Amino acid sequence: MADARRGRLGIRFEGFETLDEARALAREAEVAGASSIWMSQHLGGRDAPTLATIIAASTARIRVVPSNLSPFIAHPTTTAMMLATLAEFAPGRVAASIGIGNPLDLSQSGAVVEQAEDAVCDFVAALDRLFERRPVVASGRTWRLDGAKLAVAATVAVPIHVTALEPKMAQRAGATTAGLQLSAGFSPEFARACVEAFDGGAAQAGGVARTRPRAGFAYFGTDAHSSFEGVRRKLAYLFRNRLMAQNIALSGLPIDQAAIIDCVARRDLDAATRLVPDAAVRAFAITGDAATCRATVQRFFDAGLDEMLINVGSSAAERTAAFDLIAAVNG
Repeated sequence: MADARRGRLGIRFEGFETLDEARALAREAEVAGASSIWMSQHLGGRDAPTLATIIAASTARIRVVPSNLSPFIAHPTTTAMMLATLAEFAPGRVAASIGIGNPLDLSQSGAVVEQAEDAVCDFVAALDRLFERRPVVASGRTWRLDGAKLAVAATVAVPIHVTALEPKMAQRAGATTAGLQLSAGFSPEFARACVEAFDGGAAQAGGVARTRPRAGFAYFGTDAHSSFEGVRRKLAYLFRNRLMAQNIALSGLPIDQAAIIDCVARRDLDAATRLVPDAAVRAFAITGDAATCRATVQRFFDAGLDEMLINVGSSAAERTAAFDLIAAVNG
């Protein structure tokens, strides 16, 4: 069943924009009425919490959300410290998401991904307890707290999301206190399956997830050829993540994910891009003319999401189209 709350449209940064670009785009997004700006944490890219702080300082109203913070490379104490400090600086404008991260990128930094759902949900539980500002004695899959206490209080609660790339993680997230955040590259149909798993996980735990936020990322492109090809390239990089296997398989499209992973591991993104068919660009992204893009956004809202995040593109035409779409959707 679709969520009755009104859907909103925000933007996302990949973490590879220059700081000047990020500040300028953030100001444009705020003027256009975007709901929030999410900063993806890609290892080797710009640090998402630092970028969120810079963007918060460059804007007045828009929410900033460092996202996909991984328990395999972060610690709940330092993460809670960071979020409380950022929320003190920009009260009511801060959220965050906790996610596995890309196993390939993590392995290149010496991190081993094991029992991923447990690790993410344990991390969320640790943040919940640390935000209570009492000593915490507990342990999780990737951390241990022996009396750790958060001494700095966030003036307003910081909403936490769980990043899910498949229904299994969405279901586990439903049993936590967190909201849901779906990765880019999902079709609206796969997003619906994840939302239903999220609601089901909450029900199994004796709770209700309907009032918790649920957001999703989607790559955005216009009907221009160069824009379409740019989205194809982004999807190739995204499909390097083995956790996208179920999403890809359920599409029924001829996508050789193993070959894409091999190409990206060899730093040959051009070859990986050639392995993404046209049909995948249309199925896994918001692309086309203004009417088509708005209809696709609505399909995500109908699937149960209440906030969609898009990248705004690299060209002036793409940025104009993205901000026009945001203004049209958000009113």
